[in-house]
Amino acid sequence: MLFRSVAVLSLVFVTQVARDDSNELSARVPALRAPLAEACQWLRCRIEPPRELARLVLDSSSLSKAAHAEVLRFQADLRNQADHVVLAPALELSLQDPQGRVIVRKVLPPDVLSAPPSGLLADATWHIDTRLQVGELRISGFSAEVFYP
Repeated sequence: MLFRSVAVLSLVFVTQVARDDSNELSARVPALRAPLAEACQWLRCRIEPPRELARLVLDSSSLSKAAHAEVLRFQADLRNQADHVVLAPALELSLQDPQGRVIVRKVLPPDVLSAPPSGLLADATWHIDTRLQVGELRISGFSAEVFYP
């Protein structure tokens, strides 16, 4: 009876780890990716790179006029400081008027920004270059934040 209880508890523990920590484990120990992917098929979970905002650094960003008057060009370099792959985040741009007030917030999901589908590689930089339709708004400043929706 004790052996059966230990076996059941061990199975529950392994199932819990596979479901809750599979992303982190597969990123840190690539050899576990295949077995975790199989377990996730059974557990109805999905393996993706881990979410680690603390390891992502927005090295530079700029907002400039594009060829058309109603379009701005946003460029940024986002660096992954982790020693493993990290899920690409979304970006929130807060556009400001000449008085510094936020007049528009735009959320740009990773797929709109052409993020690497397999995540940001260890110690790699993702160059973001996108155009923003702003109409006739007078934009004089901005701030950029990365986040996971």
